[in-house]
Amino acid sequence: AVAAQVKAGVEMGTGERNAALFTRLEFVPAPAVGAGLAIHLFAEKTVPGSATGLKIHLTNTGDERLSDLAISLEVPPGMAVDHRSWTCSPLGAGEVQERVAVLTGVPEKATAQIAVKATAKAAGKTVEFAQATPVDLSDAQPLTVASQKLLLPELPEMKVKLGAYYFPVMLDWGDGSRLGLRAMGSMEPLLGYYNERSPEVADWHIAWARRHGISWFAVDWYWNQGEELINEALDEGLMNSRFFDQMQFCIHWCNQDPTCTTFRAYDYSQETLRELAATLCDRYFSRKNYLTIDGEPVFMVFQPVSLINDNGGLAGAKAALDAMEAAVRLRGFKGIHFIAVNNSPVVPDYAAAGFDSVAPYSFLFANLLPEQTDRMAFDYGRIVQRYVEWLGLAQRQAHAQGLSFIPTAWAGWDDLPRLGEARRAQSSVTVGNTPAAFRSMAQALPDHVEKEHPLALVEAWNEWGEGTVIEPGKEHGFDYLSALLNVLGQTPPKTYQVPVPDQVSYDRMQTRPLHLDAAPYAERLNAARQWSSGLKMDFENKRGLWLRANWLMAYAWIDGGSLHALASGDGAALDSPSPIWLDAAKVGGIGMRLKTAQATSVLLQWKNGRDAAWQSTAPVPIGGGAWETCRFDCAGRPGWSGSIDQFRFVFKTNPESVEVDWVETFTLD
Repeated sequence: AVAAQVKAGVEMGTGERNAALFTRLEFVPAPAVGAGLAIHLFAEKTVPGSATGLKIHLTNTGDERLSDLAISLEVPPGMAVDHRSWTCSPLGAGEVQERVAVLTGVPEKATAQIAVKATAKAAGKTVEFAQATPVDLSDAQPLTVASQKLLLPELPEMKVKLGAYYFPVMLDWGDGSRLGLRAMGSMEPLLGYYNERSPEVADWHIAWARRHGISWFAVDWYWNQGEELINEALDEGLMNSRFFDQMQFCIHWCNQDPTCTTFRAYDYSQETLRELAATLCDRYFSRKNYLTIDGEPVFMVFQPVSLINDNGGLAGAKAALDAMEAAVRLRGFKGIHFIAVNNSPVVPDYAAAGFDSVAPYSFLFANLLPEQTDRMAFDYGRIVQRYVEWLGLAQRQAHAQGLSFIPTAWAGWDDLPRLGEARRAQSSVTVGNTPAAFRSMAQALPDHVEKEHPLALVEAWNEWGEGTVIEPGKEHGFDYLSALLNVLGQTPPKTYQVPVPDQVSYDRMQTRPLHLDAAPYAERLNAARQWSSGLKMDFENKRGLWLRANWLMAYAWIDGGSLHALASGDGAALDSPSPIWLDAAKVGGIGMRLKTAQATSVLLQWKNGRDAAWQSTAPVPIGGGAWETCRFDCAGRPGWSGSIDQFRFVFKTNPESVEVDWVETFTLD
């Protein structure tokens, strides 16, 4: 047999170019695998007096056809089942089958297991397989208490040092620009639509997480050249919790969010990374509960490819990370443990770039094809087996570079709250990602942790807008957390009490949709940065103001003193930062110097508020490939009044490049 491994990477960043880190096609002789059968058992929570569903998921993981396949089921005392054996059709390599049984009764012991045995013929020989799983989710019994009486539970003994990605989630509650969970009604946290800036909310999160064996949060953190977004969930909420010192945390730098590139392009230069190091040391690394590995504070990077490309490759990235680490050492720390977040089973040469470990955020849909319904739906049962295989593949590649590995279990996906019903056909969802199926994925984590530092992660605690959630919710209660306790706890309980807030506490934690302090949540962070009398963008480096590509502009980047962009369709635009708040009584218009070979015209648009309609000038003819200056006089035009929130340049063009030398406002005489 011959196996092909394609190492190809062209990652299109949000508004900023990310060129290929590596492109390599390798054909390697593959040793024979032989017969293989993966068995996953998805046993739902048992309820006395009710039937319980059981799915037996079979995947041929070998390279031999399995014929005469038969499976038998054993259930523990206290339970009965409607089917105990099946004869299955043959399974070719990579093929999947599923069988369903109905269980009744309740197991007598919390540690009771369901066992499956399978026999088959492969290459003329009889082969046998077996798998067992806990039969039941531990049962959480809610106990209502007031927040001020909430106590910190003991951390149970776990098979891994379990963490969870923690997302600043309030943006997903909803407002006019993002439909959100309030409008969908499909998902709702047990805490309601809470104010994540509240330490009271953080008290509940930490208490619930610790009770179920989660001892650290990897907090999604948004920063670019000093500009920040939605970090109050950490700075004001978690860090002021009564229980914060008993919960470890680390920073997960989410260097991809477009709102963090509103004012400036992402810059990964040594200068900027030293500035980042100072921020991390002053605010986080000095905390006693900051997560460390071998005495070094952990720092995770969501898009390491962007950092590598911005520094010209692997060697340049290593020099930049070395400079960042040197700045940390000057402040008295041992160093930094850099973790590359890699969402593929193919691991690039991160060691050469200066990273120490690799961790997935998720493998998302694991290269499976969607089922064609009114949405793009993916079978979570099949995803489970892909994740188990890919964790092993990624870990082996990490170890080959001398990198350590942190495995991740993924709770599934549903992005309809962010897209809304009008875009249902473009939305994606995992089907069958029940707590029982999630438990089967989490069950694989201990097999892939490092012996010395057995860190493992779950994606995510509270990514509600993407349907990736283990935080207690009104649909599943504590069942996802119980699943973790069930398979990762050393002595999982059958039943246990867990506190929930009383009505007074619940009401106090709620928040209005998105708007806080009389300003939209994202915009208020930039409220002090006003250019009311005018501005200039010269694009000499990434530390100045810049224009961002809109959805029809493939990407934009700064190089050689110019802003470069590639258009992907007619109507492609370059957007200014928002909010700019130009004073229309002082600013008479905007000019730009550009060149393009293909675009035929450009016009200026602006709006007076975040949700206001766009106003427009007449288009100005351009083209020919030479530098030219366009001046858009706006004074006296209808709509050019008050405070200008944002402007943009819209191109009439075939897909082609545009280069901009400068953009500058001009004042009224």
